[in-house]
Amino acid sequence: MDSKLENLIGQHIRAHKLPPPERNYKAIPGRKLEFDFAWPPIKLAVEVQGGVWAKGGHTSGVGANRDCEKLCLAQLEGWILLPVTTNQIRSGEAIKWILRAFDLHKRFD
Repeated sequence: MDSKLENLIGQHIRAHKLPPPERNYKAIPGRKLEFDFAWPPIKLAVEVQGGVWAKGGHTSGVGANRDCEKLCLAQLEGWILLPVTTNQIRSGEAIKWILRAFDLHKRFD
């Protein structure tokens, strides 16, 4: 089930006419870790960090360890992983970072 934040960033992605991302994408071989949004051809992923102000799953010790592990494993597999928060999505900063990542890919394509 998509969260309101995931729906909002999905709207931003569509508004900027980016290619549709794959959702809940498993990119780490042998692991159950998933990316909320992923563009496998360019190895770009976005993780929505909901609940950071409400002591949600991402702010617990277990959640923080899991998120760090996911980030490290993603980087070792060559992924750009952008963890984004509620404020960054609502302010438009998150979509700016996604657009910059696409621009980086075009430069090195």
